[in-house]
Amino acid sequence: MVVLLRNIILKSLIVIVTFSLIESVVSSYLPFAWGSMQLRSKLNFIKENSLDPNSYFIGSSISNRQVRPTQFDSIVGIPRLNSFNLSVDGTMPPHHFYLLENLLERDTTIDYIFMELDGFDHMPPKHFLTTFSKFYFTPKWFAWSISNLVFSQTIPWKQKLYMSYKYGRSFLENLFFVSMRFDAFKSVLKKNVYSYRVLDKYKDGFMYFNTEYTENKQQSKDKNKLLKETRLEFEQAYSMKSNALKSNFIYKAMLKKYLKLANKHGVQLFYIITPRNCVLISAEELLDIKNSFGDDVVIDLADPQAYKELYNPMLRYDADHLNNEGSIIYTTCFAEVFKGIKGTE
Repeated sequence: MVVLLRNIILKSLIVIVTFSLIESVVSSYLPFAWGSMQLRSKLNFIKENSLDPNSYFIGSSISNRQVRPTQFDSIVGIPRLNSFNLSVDGTMPPHHFYLLENLLERDTTIDYIFMELDGFDHMPPKHFLTTFSKFYFTPKWFAWSISNLVFSQTIPWKQKLYMSYKYGRSFLENLFFVSMRFDAFKSVLKKNVYSYRVLDKYKDGFMYFNTEYTENKQQSKDKNKLLKETRLEFEQAYSMKSNALKSNFIYKAMLKKYLKLANKHGVQLFYIITPRNCVLISAEELLDIKNSFGDDVVIDLADPQAYKELYNPMLRYDADHLNNEGSIIYTTCFAEVFKGIKGTE
């Protein structure tokens, strides 16, 4: 019985290693962003127009719909600052870390990178098991995501188990290239790039909403309630003593690692706390990160006392996203904080 079990385990490991090697070979022929149509569209635009940004914004739809690079650059006033918004709707860390890593390896002209802080990828139904949600899910990011879940002090165990299932299945489907071959084939043929309203009138990567307020009735109904809950969660966290805040040492270790990597490449990396509902991470953990790294690394735009206007429902597209008017105010606040940091160096 022991011998049989040993043989099964050995054969399983051989199969996994074999498919992992095959997947690595196949992936080496694909663009690093092949599974994200929106990101590939932005990267393609930069290449086709011979742009050479020296500053990038990385994040989810929060940054994608709220950070206006052209406005940001004009306020900061640093000579030759040329920013581009590479944020993508629906992403989370480790998507952001994956993009950050590739930018540092491939672009030698970067001066600044601003990366949105967020919780772990909760893989909502519309993303779960899509190529977009699993193309980056290599053993490295699978292990990191699972470690974050295990050591999180705020995620309930039932949710940890459910997310472990999602991560495990996504990892295996990526490993065996399940339901991803057609998308990979389209990528090779360069058929998965489109000119999505990618770039607003300034062609800087910012993506605007078509309307000032969401047309989704449920989201519109829930907006004020959820926004109030978000504001209260941050207010409570800011009122706590630093040593009482919950912490996630796995997440902080990864943030520290990439600060060192960015510094090695001559890039200043900043982490951004945004005024939005926290998913699979708490406001306490975000503030603990801020306290651990300091104001010259973490740009905090979530403080309800300092940025009351960002919690104004009239400036919100929905509970999490600012609308076009709100994005102008958000970018102004963001730029002024960064300008202050650069002024003190």
